[in-house]
Amino acid sequence: MKGIIKGVLFAPFALVFLVFAVSNRADVSVVLDPFGLTENWAQVSVPLFLVMIIAALLGVVLGGAGSWWAHRKIRERARRVEREAATLRQDVERLRRLSDEASAISMIK
Repeated sequence: MKGIIKGVLFAPFALVFLVFAVSNRADVSVVLDPFGLTENWAQVSVPLFLVMIIAALLGVVLGGAGSWWAHRKIRERARRVEREAATLRQDVERLRRLSDEASAISMIK
């Protein structure tokens, strides 16, 4: 079922991507020298759709990295709480065993 839902959601994006790529095939010059200090070494001609896709992917990667960095304290806290919970579970189990042993001893007497 998840595969079908993913396919239904992914298909429109794929269609838009294909239409965009086909309609924006013209080459554009990408200049990496904003001040124009050099001649042509910092200039590349690529299709417009490639520039847009690379920009979108770069935005996704940088946004993901920023989100990952911003949530690092939450992840650290979650790991600490999980360790504390594991320790408490061990303590509870140990106390249950001691209680069972004490009950067994009191029944014998």
